[in-house]
Order: sequence, then C-alpha cells, then structure tokens
Amino acid sequence: MSCSLNSSNLKTATTPSGKSVFEVAAQTGSNPTGMFGTSVHGDETQRVKHESSVVELVNIDGFVRETETVTLEINAAVGDESVAIQRAGVVDSPSGELNIGSLDIVETVTGAVNAAIGYNTVAEQEVGSVINTEGDLNLGSVSITGVDTGQMNAALGANTRAIMRVATITGNVPGNFSAQSSTTLPINVTIGNRTESTMGLGYWEGDIRSSGSLVLQSAGALAASIGDQTTAYVGLANTGPESLLYGLDMTVMSEGALAAPIGYASKAEVSLGEIMGTAENGFTHMKVVTGPVLSASLGAHTTATNRVGHLAEGKRVGGRYRTDIKTGALLAFALGDNTNAINMIGSVEADVGGNVDIDITIGEVMTGTVGVNTAAETIVGNVLSPVSGDVDIDIVVGGINSFAVGLSTGKEIYSKTYVGNVLAPKSYANIDIKHLGAIFNLGLGLDILGIKIERVGCVKIGNIGPDPC
Repeated sequence: MSCSLNSSNLKTATTPSGKSVFEVAAQTGSNPTGMFGTSVHGDETQRVKHESSVVELVNIDGFVRETETVTLEINAAVGDESVAIQRAGVVDSPSGELNIGSLDIVETVTGAVNAAIGYNTVAEQEVGSVINTEGDLNLGSVSITGVDTGQMNAALGANTRAIMRVATITGNVPGNFSAQSSTTLPINVTIGNRTESTMGLGYWEGDIRSSGSLVLQSAGALAASIGDQTTAYVGLANTGPESLLYGLDMTVMSEGALAAPIGYASKAEVSLGEIMGTAENGFTHMKVVTGPVLSASLGAHTTATNRVGHLAEGKRVGGRYRTDIKTGALLAFALGDNTNAINMIGSVEADVGGNVDIDITIGEVMTGTVGVNTAAETIVGNVLSPVSGDVDIDIVVGGINSFAVGLSTGKEIYSKTYVGNVLAPKSYANIDIKHLGAIFNLGLGLDILGIKIERVGCVKIGNIGPDPC
C-alpha cells in the first residue's frame, strides 16, 4: 500500500487504510504496551504485527513540524519478561517505508518515569529522536529541539536492561541534520544480576549524507547498575561504530557525569564527545566542556573507563579533525581483583587524512586501581595512528595521578601515564604541554610472602616517534 501526501503537520497525515501516520508508527511491529502505558489498540496491534504482508508506505514531500509536551508521565511493566517502552517526540519506521522531506521536532519532557520490574525485563525510554528499527526511513533535512528535566528509566530484576536515548538518530538522512538538546538530571538504573544500564544523550548511529551538528547540554547524568556482571554506561554526544558522516560539528556541555556499577565483573564507562564511526571528507569538529566526570567500579574483574573527545580506533576521518576540550576533575577508579581503570582524553586512534588539532585544558586527573592484578592508564592528547597532515597539540593540565596498588603474588601491577605523544607523524608536529601540578605515576606490588616490593610504571610526555609504553 502506498500514498503520497503533502502536509504541514504529520498528525493530519493518513495512510490508505485511514489511520493516522502516528497511529501506524506506534502500532506496527510493537508490543501492546504503547508509548505511555497500555495501548487501547492492543488487539489491532497484534493483528498488524503478525500480518507480514501489511506494509505502510508514506511519502510526505513538504515540511513537517511535530510539537510534543510531556509532564509527569509514568510507564511501567511489572512481571517476568516484561517490556516498558516510553517515547516522546520520536519518529520511527518499525515496518514499511517512511519518507519525509523536511522534519522539525520540538519536545519538552518533565518528570518522565519508565520502569520494568521482574526477571528478564527491559525498560526503554526514547525522547526527541529519530529511530529506524526495521523499516526503511528516509529523511531530508532534520531539526530537533528538546528541553528535558527529571527523566528516570529503571529495570529491576535479574537479566534486566534499562536503555535511555535522547536526541538520538539512526537510519539514513540524505539532508542536513541539526539537534539542540538540554537535559537535566537524567537517571538510568538497573538492579539485579546480569544487568545493563545504558544512557545515550545525543547518540548518532546512521548515515548522514550532508552535514550534522549537535549542541547538547546536560546537568548531572547518572547511570548505575548493582549486581554481578553489571554494566553502567553514560554517553553524551557520541557517534556509533557503524555511523557514516559527511561533515560533523558536535558540542557537549555537561555539569558532570557518573557511571557506577557495583558487583563482580562490573563495568563503568563514561563517554563524552567520542567519534566511533567514520567521517568522510570535510571538517570534523568535537568540542567538550564538562565538570567532574567519574567512573567507578567495585568488585573483582571490574573496569572503569572515561573517554572524552576521543577518536576511536579502527576508523577513519577523511579530512581535517579538531577537538577542543575543557574539563574539571576526571576520576576513574576500580577496586578488586583483576581490575582496570582508564582515563582517555583527546586522543586520536583513527587514521586522519588531513591536519589534526588538539586543544585540551584539564583540572585534575586521577586514575587508580587497588587490588590484585590491577592496571591504571592515563592517556591525554596523543596521536596514536597515522596522520596525513600536520599535528598541533596544546595541553594545559593541573595535575595527573596514576596508580595501581595491590598484592602482586606474581600477578601484574601496572601504571601508565601517556601525555602529548605522536607516534607516526608524516608531516609537521608541534607539541606544547604545560602541567601546573605534579605528574605522579606509580605501579606498586607487594609480595607479602616473598617480602619484596615491585614497581612497574611507564611515563611518556611530549615524544615523537614509535616509542609507546
């Protein structure tokens, strides 16, 4: 089935079956729990879901503006294998094809609570986003403006997942994409064995063929997970590993972020302004201004990681790349047997086809592990992959403290501090590093039975050439 519509308001657009576009988008391929609680169209939803021959094709050639205001909405699913999904200001194409020439989303969300309680449950909250799940979603130019306060997403029970997405885009956007989002006190929590808490604010995982710009303001982002084999992730203004971008300008301003899992084999990760995908020819710019950033994990086999303004390994930037970073304190701390703590700020691990400019100002950095077989790494403003153009690095840092302390008993205790190094320059490289405080690096292992102390550490500052730790 197909139709072609010219509309100034998506709410008035209908498919050939007489349904509104939003009714089809909310129902097709979804569960009976609608956007905000139980759907009144549950029976019809199941009928559409199980008729694979039913496909809605909607073409909207003109301008579409969607305005959404949500206040004190509570959505909950209780019971084993339950799912709670909450959406506001979201465009999706769960089945069939949705083509929109120009889209403008304006959303305001206050006090939205989404919860799934029980074994093997999922709580998913999406606000001000373009989500392409299984259908064919093609958009021209897209603009998203959002103001969100007091969002909470929680999953309680074993094998649970809590996922929060704000100003997220997936799918194909041939035209320009711009988003401005302000988020205050978003909280994403899981409690139970084998749980996962994922918060993505300004996460782009798609094919943006023209140019993309994002300005994200966040106050106090928190992701927490409690229980064995748990993961807590906070991501602000990131691109996904499968994203393909043609010109990117991202800015994230955060008052602070916290990821804190507690339990055996737990993992804490905070990522601000990280490019994990591919950027083709053009100018790629990432700007990060943030207050304190904390990732802490407690328990054996745990990891705590902060990544700020990071260009991820294994990808490529075709043109010029620039990152500007101003941060307060950064703390990554892991406590327990076989632990790792990593602070990675403004480093380049992808190939760059043009010049690289890195400008970093940091307050204090502390990376620490305490336990058996521990490792701590602080990596600031390094170019660790080939660059075709010039490299210019300017770093001002208050102080750096890296330490790994524990009982060695023949196991590894290791600490690394790596600041302003360029491994493989093909042209000119300029490095300027000012540290206002001390740079402290300690790897200390104590073998009580053998009554000996082992110190293992590596410090590299302002070096050019293949001489890493």
